[in-house]
Formats: sequence, C-alpha cells, structure tokens
Amino acid sequence: MSSLLYYLLPEEDREVRVAKTLVTKLAIGSKRFERFSQWKILVSAIQTLRCFIIKQTNRQDSSKTDSLQDAHNLVIGTVQREIFNVEYSALMNKQKLPANKDFCDKDLLKSQWRCVQQLANSFWKRWRTQYLPTLQMRHKWKQECRNLTEGDIVLMRDVSLHRNDWPIGVIEQTYASSDGRVREVQVRLGKNRKLFTRPANEVVFVMCK
Repeated sequence: MSSLLYYLLPEEDREVRVAKTLVTKLAIGSKRFERFSQWKILVSAIQTLRCFIIKQTNRQDSSKTDSLQDAHNLVIGTVQREIFNVEYSALMNKQKLPANKDFCDKDLLKSQWRCVQQLANSFWKRWRTQYLPTLQMRHKWKQECRNLTEGDIVLMRDVSLHRNDWPIGVIEQTYASSDGRVREVQVRLGKNRKLFTRPANEVVFVMCK
C-alpha cells in the first residue's frame, strides 16, 4: 500500500490535492492606517510588512521594493482607490472620467473634525510664536544703542564676583563686525594696566571719559 501511494501522482488521485498559498497583492485597507499616530511610523510599518512578505515568498526583486518611497506610494494609492474608486477604475481602464456629481453637506462632515483640529493647532502655534512675545517688549533689541568707543569707562562682568565687586576699566580698543557694530573690546584694568579682551556684551557701560 505504501509503495502504491509513493508512485501515485497527486494529479491522478482525486483524494490528494496540492495546497499552495500565493500572495499577489497587499490587501491593506485605509481603516488600519488610523491606528498610527504619525506618518513616519505608518510608512515604516508598511515597509517592514512588505519586506517580510517578499522574503517569505522568496522573491528575487526584494531590493527594488523595500524602499520607503514604495511604502509611501502604497499608502497613498490605497487611500486613492477607496475614496476615488470610480475615477481610479476609469483611469486604469483608459476610460473617460465620469461627470462631477452633486455634493451635499454630508461630504463636508466626513473630515470636518480633522479640519477643526488642524485650525486649532495652527491658531495656538501662531499665538505662542507671534503674539505672546509682543506682550513683553524687549527694548534691548528694539532700540538703537550707541557703540562702545575708545576711552569709555566700563565695568567688566565676572560671574564669580558680586556686581559691587566687578572691576572697572577703560576701553583701549574696539573691534567692529561687518555691520558696523562693536562686538569685541579691549579693556585696561587697574594700576597694573593689564589688558583683557572681552565681548561687548560682557562689559557694562558707565560713562564717557
């Protein structure tokens, strides 16, 4: 009996059938996309799924289909086929596009909550970045100040000392940038006449000489 089964081909035996599972297309609906909170995470998940299926089917063109761009196109194509099913079928079959149908208020409600959420996020972002900073005027950046010049008496800041103990000195030389503003100064301190080079924002103007 065993020898008979060994030589019996599946095509000749009605009780034996060869079962094969072929994956031709990725049947992914757009409903599954709602589980992902970010676009990058969704595209990365689709890319990983495609690579897994390609490796399981032992396809040789895996290097051509495992890119992020292919996953990106798959997501967009899936949504387009579901939303514009009639137009998509007409384009694929090289047929004439159907005439525009009459729209109603229900079409606006489909994605109205997304529009409202996006508008709210945009409003609060502009509120924080454009309006709130204007409530507290920073005169340091709004008003023009005189440049430090040679001979000015200044205090040289020192984070290790109290403000009452900051050394006092005289500007010996100034260094201006391309816009004409003094960015660095050379200060002479004390009886030893030591010279120190400091940024202009590290000295405090006291008076002219």
